[in-house]
Amino acid sequence: MKKKMINDIDFYFGTYIATEKEPTLMLVATCVSYSVGCGHVCLPILNIKKKLVFPKKEKKLINELWNLAGNFKNLTSILLNSNIVGYNNNLKPLVLSKNNLYLNYLWQAEKKVFEFISNNKKEKLNIIFLKKILKSLFHKDNDYYQKISVAMTMIWKIIFIIGGPGTGKTTVIAKILLALIRISEKKIKIKLTAPTGKAASRLTESLTYALKKIQLNELEKKILPKEAITLHSLLGITEKNKKPFFNIKNMLNIDVLIIDESSMIDLLLIETLINALPKNTKVIFLGDVNQLPSIEPGCFLKDIYFNHHHAYSHSTAKILTNITGCKINTIKYLSNTILNDSICILKKKYRFHDKSDIAQLEEDLNTNQLNVIKKIFFNQYKNITQYQINNNDDYHHMIIKIVQEYSKYLNLIKKNTHPKNIIKKFKEYRVLCAIKNGIYGIKKINTHIEKEMEKMNLIQSYQINNNTWYIGKPIMITKNNKSLKLLNGDIGITLLDNKKKLKIFFLSSYNIIKIIPIELISEYETTWAMTIHKAQGSEFTHTVLILPNKDYAILTKELLYTAITRACNKLTIYAEKKILLKIMKKTNIRYSGLNTYLSPL
Repeated sequence: MKKKMINDIDFYFGTYIATEKEPTLMLVATCVSYSVGCGHVCLPILNIKKKLVFPKKEKKLINELWNLAGNFKNLTSILLNSNIVGYNNNLKPLVLSKNNLYLNYLWQAEKKVFEFISNNKKEKLNIIFLKKILKSLFHKDNDYYQKISVAMTMIWKIIFIIGGPGTGKTTVIAKILLALIRISEKKIKIKLTAPTGKAASRLTESLTYALKKIQLNELEKKILPKEAITLHSLLGITEKNKKPFFNIKNMLNIDVLIIDESSMIDLLLIETLINALPKNTKVIFLGDVNQLPSIEPGCFLKDIYFNHHHAYSHSTAKILTNITGCKINTIKYLSNTILNDSICILKKKYRFHDKSDIAQLEEDLNTNQLNVIKKIFFNQYKNITQYQINNNDDYHHMIIKIVQEYSKYLNLIKKNTHPKNIIKKFKEYRVLCAIKNGIYGIKKINTHIEKEMEKMNLIQSYQINNNTWYIGKPIMITKNNKSLKLLNGDIGITLLDNKKKLKIFFLSSYNIIKIIPIELISEYETTWAMTIHKAQGSEFTHTVLILPNKDYAILTKELLYTAITRACNKLTIYAEKKILLKIMKKTNIRYSGLNTYLSPL
């Protein structure tokens, strides 16, 4: 095999290189490494396909390698006879386990996570006391799923609560906190976390609001955590030092850990967390399995969800019935009772009214109803409007429509409205794009919006430090800034302060205005339009979704779902029919062996 080819593979994939005497092994090692870059934890060796793992730009290189490799009839024996593949052991760079091939460190991480979940245990229960606590927290019969979720956290050490947008996850967190405080015989240490700074900030904000609706005593007020932090902050991981301060030799001191937006957590971060957790810590994971997965390898929460049968074992169902008074569905035969019985699905939607077509669209997407395309393009969903962009005039008309909506926000500024109300108004309407570059990306869309606003005399630009600024300019912070206490994803509005100087106004989780001089802001981007990824976890009264006119790898059903579920009341979609149809058929598949471990045959 050509030396250049080996070097190219080593450079592009960063993999362990096999000898040139065995091209099949080299190909498989390359497949594994590239699949990890795509978010997979492992590669199923019984399902190796050229199109499955390789990018088009490597076509020439891979075709030559593929032809040299020949067939895969003896693949297992080739792997096991090599010097770089071990069978269920951690002594080799690659590991073969249950017909899955791993990079060693990912195999070890997956084993650690499996052991953590398998060691889940039930708490000591005082049924009468638990019934009394639940009764104090729930006064309505329609809180069935929330009630079960809170009950589950009192039964198990490890709990998974899964629900889509508007299913009341924050309300559940508030009631879980109070339930656990009330059943504890001592003052417990509680931590609230999320994968990103923005997600942690949103959790703080929504939880503060939810707790205001509940009557608290003085002890509860003292014990309740004041804010959520990121998992990285919890573990003591910084930009300068990637190694966690808390680890297996220096464990966290926590009684209860609640993790929101768990679908965004990758396998290695879960492993790092597990290493730092004492055995007695209660861990509660919350998230939406239909949203975008983590950037790094793994789909932890989705793997968990696949093991739920939407019913419980007789023993767990009996406990739940006694505590909640609810009728619980049971199932006779379960491959993994412990895991299934520690999962709860929130189904009732509180954000949407019963006949909401946005909620219906969400359900149609999740149940793979392809007639959703027809309904969108014939505008059969109420409050959901679709437009196609066939030419420059259509594109310009889209920009004008967007500017007209944003003019309502800009008019509030002209009326000298209080900054809090201006920021809240801006949060009501948002344009979401799937990509950054190109005419359908956020950069071009933001530029066209600004130009149209200038034409309509809605804004007047100034040059400050060689950058364009104007009253009303919305910006998003793109990098954490500890000194200014700003997080990646925070959005600020450019307004005049009391001395008529342009400043950036931010509204904190506690509804407090923070004013920052423009000169101190360096890492930011204009955000009339933002990416769907950045919008994850947010909600807007009216959401506009702009999709490109050609297919991209990132255009998946999960991306579409995440975008449409940002809308509360109204959704506008600019997309071609063929693109929407492709997106609906393209699911973000993540290969993982965790499912194999969790669902033993």
